[in-house]
Amino acid sequence: MSANLCEFERTTVRIRNKALAVGKLVDNPDDSDVRSILAREPGVRCTVSGNYVA
Repeated sequence: MSANLCEFERTTVRIRNKALAVGKLVDNPDDSDVRSILAREPGVRCTVSGNYVA
């Protein structure tokens, strides 16, 4: 079995673009966006020093 890397690349680009279009992918979020996302995740805690731990 040989891998067709060009087809793999086209597929990953298609998946990424679709995820961006439907809002399932946050592209290069800034720190405040990442902290907001982490704060909503179940099982994730904020430490005394303000870091998140899963």
